[in-house]
Amino acid sequence: MPFDEIRTSADWLPPETITTNRLWIIPLDEEQLGWYADDPKRLADRFGYQTHETIADFFRVIIRNQRLKLRADSKRWLWLTFWLIVDRQTGEQVGSIDYKNIPDMTGTVEIGYGIDKKQENKGYATEAVNAIVVHAFSSGIVRRVIAETESGNKASERVLRKAGFRIYDAESPSRWWEIGIDE
Repeated sequence: MPFDEIRTSADWLPPETITTNRLWIIPLDEEQLGWYADDPKRLADRFGYQTHETIADFFRVIIRNQRLKLRADSKRWLWLTFWLIVDRQTGEQVGSIDYKNIPDMTGTVEIGYGIDKKQENKGYATEAVNAIVVHAFSSGIVRRVIAETESGNKASERVLRKAGFRIYDAESPSRWWEIGIDE
């Protein structure tokens, strides 16, 4: 179905989709996660959005590993999948975001995200991070969300700062950020 035909309705979206002012953040089921790794065009056709994304080999491995986790624990699939970030106005996929695993016993969950190069500096990452944090806290089991950035990744650091995160570990080669439910 062409995007122009469905732009005015979100009926085609999975019920777990997060909607923000500008974005649809769409969780992928186990089959769709396979398409994301191996056939992104098929996934785009399924949801009717545009993609120009080429999946790098290292990222393809990450997606496949997440798919194995999801397959082993399908009841908690929203914590184990990737979520596509799609611009609601243009219908274009602008990136993806995920929880790296199910929340641990302390109520902590790690997130990761990436925005396509040509879509950077438009606020998409900040909007998606804010939305996924709200989603995590609304689960009733998450008390803290963490994220890792490579040292010197100023753009990602800026995203996390804007979303209210603070550094809690800068001693390792990367920087670790956190936000708590009460912050």
